[in-house]
Amino acid sequence: AEGFLQVGRGASVAGRVTGRGVVLLHGRLSGEIALEGDLVIAPGGEASDLRGRLDRLRIEGRCRGSLTVTGPVELARGASFEGEVDAEQLETSEGARFEGVLRIRPDRTVGGGAPEGS
Repeated sequence: AEGFLQVGRGASVAGRVTGRGVVLLHGRLSGEIALEGDLVIAPGGEASDLRGRLDRLRIEGRCRGSLTVTGPVELARGASFEGEVDAEQLETSEGARFEGVLRIRPDRTVGGGAPEGS
């Protein structure tokens, strides 16, 4: 079964977050994350010094860290990311800010998994 964790405004979580499901962040989060699921950083939410791995990341607030995302990363209008991210794809809205290193993994399903020209 999948879980749901909500960190409310004014709340802070520091340490290690693990599991399967959705984490909705209105407050603050720092530390390690190992999530089979989505991290949604709501407007006003802030993840700092976050490191680890997750399936999908949607940022509407602020995020700073070093993350591996097996799926897409979305930056909404007014969102910011600072640090390093390794992801399948990056989607940004007008007014979003990305500062750091972005590594996009090639889509292994295109062309039967073989890169063009090989």
